Amino acid sequence: MRRVAVLGGTGLLGAQIARRCIEVGDAVTILARRPPDGATSSMLAGAQVVVGDAADPEALGIALTDVTHIVDALGAPSPFASASASEAERSIELRVLDEVLAGLEPETEVGLTFLSSGGAVYGDAPSLPVDEDAPCAPRSPYAVAKLAGEELVRAAAARGIPTRVLRVGNVYGARQRHDRGQGLVATMLNAVTTGATLGIYGTGEAVRDYVDVRDVADVVVGLQGRGGSSVLNVGTGVGHTISDVHKIVETVTGATVRLRYEPERETDVRAIVLDCTRLQGLMEWHPRSLEAGIAETWETMRATAQGRAPIGAA
Repeated sequence: MRRVAVLGGTGLLGAQIARRCIEVGDAVTILARRPPDGATSSMLAGAQVVVGDAADPEALGIALTDVTHIVDALGAPSPFASASASEAERSIELRVLDEVLAGLEPETEVGLTFLSSGGAVYGDAPSLPVDEDAPCAPRSPYAVAKLAGEELVRAAAARGIPTRVLRVGNVYGARQRHDRGQGLVATMLNAVTTGATLGIYGTGEAVRDYVDVRDVADVVVGLQGRGGSSVLNVGTGVGHTISDVHKIVETVTGATVRLRYEPERETDVRAIVLDCTRLQGLMEWHPRSLEAGIAETWETMRATAQGRAPIGAA
């Protein structure tokens, strides 16, 4: 049996990855600053939860005891928030990653998956879609920190440690918070429920590769124990503008979402679409369309609010 540790396992990505691991029969340990509650607690039933800070060596040591794979899904300040975050806040994720990797012996069979950002590290690529060999041009401290994490992972791989970097697109899902300055889909669906006017930076033409959190979890779990390229894009290969998302949300919900346009931020990438050919050469994987993903996310949000199981829920 595989024993998987998910660092940051109550966040949007971490919790979905942990759930998927449980579904395929893995023993799962989650390290999180606070215990899961509500719907998150239900979806993580069967996992061992270690409550503590990943920067605490004792809590980290407990979470990593006897594991066969580690998933680093620790949160970090968003690209915009990272510009004003302190150096200490930005470096926590790197310090934890360095400690985790330092504790792995050369030629170990314990693997590590590091979740990087395909939406930020490439910057404004000269052509789209962008593949893993394209040069990186980060525009925010967040993106710089993710690339620094990739370098730590690359150095560990050179020591014989099985590692993989996943450059993930713009993730969305039913449990995504809408109050952190990122997560357009969650923010827009929240505007549907509250009737609030949504502030948009720029003209609405910024392009992103939006990927459902469940599809990302399928990749993380499906690639464990497989060889192949150590850096992989995880997106859909399809770009959508903010205006596109706006139209889809209004169509799915039947509501009108009012937008307020504000000046573009310096840290914002204008357009990014990920080439996932390399990933699809390693596993069979068919990500949801944005229309289908938003419809399913909206249904889950409504079902949760009404205290009922969403359509198709296990």
